[in-house]
Amino acid sequence: MSVPWWTQELTAMRETTNYLRRKYQRTRNNEEQREKNKATYFKQKSKYAATIKREKTKSWKEYCNLTKETNPWNAIYRLEAGKN
Repeated sequence: MSVPWWTQELTAMRETTNYLRRKYQRTRNNEEQREKNKATYFKQKSKYAATIKREKTKSWKEYCNLTKETNPWNAIYRLEAGKN
């Protein structure tokens, strides 16, 4: 199941984050390089998580603004409760 808030940017960021994680985990002999890779990975990971959160919030706000009912919470409640 695909999610409506997922973007091509998130796909690219996921690939980059996974690449940096693997690079960090595979660096074993050089402690200085391992620390550099670790810092790079965690920086990218936090940017990725923040972008996901931003896209989810943006998508939710768009959904709430698109509802046609006078009281949008009725539609949102029914959706969350599974009472479509």
